Amino acid sequence: MADNLDEFIEEQKARLAEDKAELESDPPYMEMKGKLSAKLSENSKILISMAKENIPPNSQQTRGSLGIDYGLSLPLGEDYERKKHKLKEELRQDYRRYLTQVET
Repeated sequence: MADNLDEFIEEQKARLAEDKAELESDPPYMEMKGKLSAKLSENSKILISMAKENIPPNSQQTRGSLGIDYGLSLPLGEDYERKKHKLKEELRQDYRRYLTQVET
């Protein structure tokens, strides 16, 4: 039994020494982190440049032609304005009624 225990302890000491040697040979964490971020930034630059290459040069012109430009719109009729004004007035009245109910 004592031989097994001594053998186990020796194995653990050997493993510990191996792990220590491995850790000492590895670069510090901050150096590893810096190298990794440099690699990532290079990859990011490559991906961004690839994405820019795939954007058609006249993509901004197509937005205006599709009517997405909100600055230019058709005038809405008087009927629309009347309904809009009526709904706003109803909303004001409902709000005033609500306030009077809450106050009492």
